[in-house]
Amino acid sequence: MNSLSLIFLNCGMGVNKKTAEHKYGYKEKIYYFYSSLCKQTFDKDPATYVLQR
Repeated sequence: MNSLSLIFLNCGMGVNKKTAEHKYGYKEKIYYFYSSLCKQTFDKDPATYVLQR
């Protein structure tokens, strides 16, 4: 996987951050989404999908 391709955990779809239409800022990072539905799911509870370090 190259640095521009990401897999979103709630749907498993890949997304290219250069062309992604759906974005969400959370804890000083930007997350990119395949669809508005994926983004809405993330919006409801982002901590579920982000690994805490």
